[in-house]
Amino acid sequence: MQVVKVHGYEADDVVATLTDQVLQKGARVVIGSPDKDFKQLISEDVQIVMPMPDFGRWSFYTLKHYIDQYKCDPSSDLSLRESIIITWHSEAASCYNATLPVQTCIHIGCFMGDEVDGVPGIQQLVPGFGRKTALKLLKKHGSLEDLLSAAAIRTVGKDYAQNALTKYADYLRRNYKVLSLRRYEFTEMSKME
Repeated sequence: MQVVKVHGYEADDVVATLTDQVLQKGARVVIGSPDKDFKQLISEDVQIVMPMPDFGRWSFYTLKHYIDQYKCDPSSDLSLRESIIITWHSEAASCYNATLPVQTCIHIGCFMGDEVDGVPGIQQLVPGFGRKTALKLLKKHGSLEDLLSAAAIRTVGKDYAQNALTKYADYLRRNYKVLSLRRYEFTEMSKME
């Protein structure tokens, strides 16, 4: 197994970039990590092997598991074919119970925050704007950016939500940037056998 080192980048962003590169070659990916931020990468072709400390073992976490856990609409089942295993170890991060598609789950994190990543949620700034309000609005508008666009033309609905979204739009966009896994083109990458 190859070990890849890339200096000057967050490890989870390196894993996201390598995952995209592997998928472009037509292979499937298995990421071994307790970091729940990698749920952003879950798809038919990406699985996570996560530790189960109570049982002293690791367990596969697939799109099917994600759909069962978060009540997302299934796009298809998973089966493990030829896979490239990417490992990354970190402390467990939190993911939020959202009945949204996999790719939009991160949007709820912009509202609720993420202690592991040091991102405070909007509910600390706007009492009453919590998980239920965020989920309702995201389900209606689809994404954070679509929701903020609706707020800009004052079509969100309740005044407190409308005012909060307008006032804290930049704050929510910053949270999105912090919580999103990024992809890069690495110019210097060292491989160790």
